[in-house]
Amino acid sequence: ATDLEGEREKREEYRQHYPHGRLTPPPKMLLSAHPVLSTALAISLLATSPQPAPPPPPAFPSTPIAVSSSSPPYPIGLSRDGRLRPCPSSTDCVSSSGREVTNRAMAPLSFSPTQRGAALSRAASLLRSTGAEVEVDEGRGYIHAVLPRPPPNFITEDLEILLIGGEEAGKGNNGVATFRDAARVKLPTPPWCLEKGCINGNKEQRKRVSDLAQELGWGPSDAGRMEDEGKWTPIFFNADPVPPDE
Repeated sequence: ATDLEGEREKREEYRQHYPHGRLTPPPKMLLSAHPVLSTALAISLLATSPQPAPPPPPAFPSTPIAVSSSSPPYPIGLSRDGRLRPCPSSTDCVSSSGREVTNRAMAPLSFSPTQRGAALSRAASLLRSTGAEVEVDEGRGYIHAVLPRPPPNFITEDLEILLIGGEEAGKGNNGVATFRDAARVKLPTPPWCLEKGCINGNKEQRKRVSDLAQELGWGPSDAGRMEDEGKWTPIFFNADPVPPDE
C-alpha cells in the first residue's frame, strides 16, 4: 500500500510539471529516482566543465648555484724553490710548467719589453675588472686570482701568475709570465674535439689564459721558435713508385 501511495504521489507531481500529458519526468525527478544516473551525470559535468588554471610553479632564484667548494682542494702559492706548483691530477688545469702532459701544458707568456712591476699591476687591474678576487705579492711578482664563475659551468677557478725578469725596461730583457689555472671541480672530459686546433681536455682554462694574454698584449714565449719548427712536411704512405726515366 505504501508503494502504491508513493507511485501515485510521483504521478501527481509529473502531471503538475507536465500538464499536457507528457509522462517523461523532469531531470531533477530522474536524478532523484536513479542515483546511478545522477552520479554518472555529475562526473560528466565535472569532466566537461572548464577547470581553473593550475597555480604557477614556485619561482627559483635567478642567481646560479655554484658547484665549487669554498676553498681550493689543492695547495695555492709558490713552492719552496719559488716556482708555481704543477697542475693537480684531480681536476681540470693548464700550466706553463714544462713537466705537464700535453693536454695540460701551455707555453709561458712574454711581457717584453715592459717592467715587471708595471706588468704585474696591469694584470691585477685587468683581473679585478672581471670581478676576480686578486692578491698580489709585488716582491715576488706573484698574483693569485679567484676567478668568477662564468656560465655554463659556474665553477670557481684559481689563476696564479708568476712574473720572472723584465726588471729593466727598454734594454731588450724579455720578461716571462708563468701561470697555472685550476678549476675547483672537475668536469667530464669530452670524448673528442670538433674545433680546428683543439686540444682535448681543459678547454675552458686554456681559453681563459689565452683571452687574458690577448688583453694584456702578451704572446707565447716560444712563438718565434714555433714559427720555424711548426712547418709540416708531407709524407706519403703506400704511394706508387716514381717510374724510371725511359
